[in-house]
Amino acid sequence: MTKIYRVHQEGDVHRGLYHCDTMVDMELQECIRHPTPDQDAALSDFWCSMDWLKQGNYYFGFKSIAQLKSWIYRQEWRDQLHLDNVVISIIECDEAHLGDTQAVFNIRSGYYVTGTLYFNELENLQHDINN
Repeated sequence: MTKIYRVHQEGDVHRGLYHCDTMVDMELQECIRHPTPDQDAALSDFWCSMDWLKQGNYYFGFKSIAQLKSWIYRQEWRDQLHLDNVVISIIECDEAHLGDTQAVFNIRSGYYVTGTLYFNELENLQHDINN
């Protein structure tokens, strides 16, 4: 099993960062520091080997707290995500692919949520959560 940190609307793991109710959403989409999976050197070959239907079986997350903080790097974004009830689930999954900037996991291959973090807790975390 592989650990993934998934950002999503509280109570709905299927509504990820770019599909949840937050004021931050549009600003994050415009940021050039967020490559698509085919632009992530460590994910590109895997991602490009699938058609768009198979790609739809994969959800996005991060392999570490450090990677998550690198993606959501502005404190004001994290503050707003907290206010908008966006959370971070700690997910154990059967199939994951870890990139340089993000991770993907197969939602159909089996996963379970082992814990939840809130954005106001991130600043105190120096390391990943060990379950």
